[in-house]
Amino acid sequence: MHPPARGLVCISGWFRYAPRPLLNARRPERLALRGEFGFQASDDAERSVYGFTEITPDELEQWRNEGKTFRLLDVRSPGETGRGVIPGAELIPLATLPLRKDEFTGGDTPLVIYCQSGARSAQACAFLAQQGVDGASSLRGGIVGWAQTGKPVVSPD
Repeated sequence: MHPPARGLVCISGWFRYAPRPLLNARRPERLALRGEFGFQASDDAERSVYGFTEITPDELEQWRNEGKTFRLLDVRSPGETGRGVIPGAELIPLATLPLRKDEFTGGDTPLVIYCQSGARSAQACAFLAQQGVDGASSLRGGIVGWAQTGKPVVSPD
């Protein structure tokens, strides 16, 4: 088994510097080897290699129905959000996330981040995990996955 990834790691086609190991799974034996860049969490692992979890559209809907408190962030560009957003989402384009990272540190409220398909939201979650933000989850499939399950999409405010 190789050690956790350090140095430059590839996240959604972008190379990022990781000064510390990015392996945050509680049970490393549940991890599968994934090429040169380290490990990828198996489906039952609680955290991925990049320090965040994924949430399905059904799980997010369940959180809403249960009244669970969370922040929903849309990291798509303004042109993309004009086509519709998930109700209750805050619009924070991915390019502006580093400028606003301090808003998310030290809070106990979980973050659910989404984009069009899930790639940029995973990148955002990985970035926030590197900054010490715990509790960030990427919406699996993004807004496309959300809409494909028949869940509502509304016009942005």
